Amino acid sequence: MAVAVTSMAERAAHLYQGYSLVAISNTQLFAGITINNAITTELKVEELTESNDNQVQLKCTLSTYNHAKKRSAPGYRCTVILSNQKELEPPRGTGFKTGNTLLNQYNTSNLYDGVTLFHGPLFQDVKGILNVSEKSITIKCKKGQKLNRSRNEIMGQYSNAHDNVTLDIVMQTFLIWARHERNCAALPTGAKRIEYYGRLNEKKDYYVTLVGDENMSSKKDSTWNASFNVYDDEGYVYIRGAAAVTLNDTLKYL
Repeated sequence: MAVAVTSMAERAAHLYQGYSLVAISNTQLFAGITINNAITTELKVEELTESNDNQVQLKCTLSTYNHAKKRSAPGYRCTVILSNQKELEPPRGTGFKTGNTLLNQYNTSNLYDGVTLFHGPLFQDVKGILNVSEKSITIKCKKGQKLNRSRNEIMGQYSNAHDNVTLDIVMQTFLIWARHERNCAALPTGAKRIEYYGRLNEKKDYYVTLVGDENMSSKKDSTWNASFNVYDDEGYVYIRGAAAVTLNDTLKYL
């Protein structure tokens, strides 16, 4: 989902020269996208009436067209917000205290075990967990820590200027929380809003903190909604927003 919506946003931005990506909102996951010879992907971009001289809002839908069945099906949808104003500097001051002591029971190897997380080396940024509770979690990360060459080179056309892998790490943090707190798997259902501020330093550690919605108090809830912040050790925020996952006791990652 992270790679898909970021790719949609950047391709939509190419249609508006002089504008830059500010945020992505109302992200929805439908059936997802499976790439094979039987389908073609289609991106539909519609300008919304909320647009004005300084800001453009675009509804983007990424669909697949099945040639054998002769029909389209939506995979992802989101609203892309572009601005012709100067790009915002990262805001400072998260208020989160991270520290440097990782919880002993977690590390990169046992988190990416196919039970908690299922991602390959390209997406294995998580170094460990700093703290976790029923209402929040903070993890410590390092970009491309298992790669022998740059991620941009490996990802090619999918290496977006706005970091889709770091956004995926946000979604991974939801999955880590679900396994630790509920002992179950989870899948992202969407993001209410994703805001971007500048670019993270490739060589430095970064952190992701999720804080659960105050209204989510029951351990029987089938979804978990949380706000998120991605920031560096100086407290500069580079991505923030709110998203949700569906919790599933029987789901197993392949």
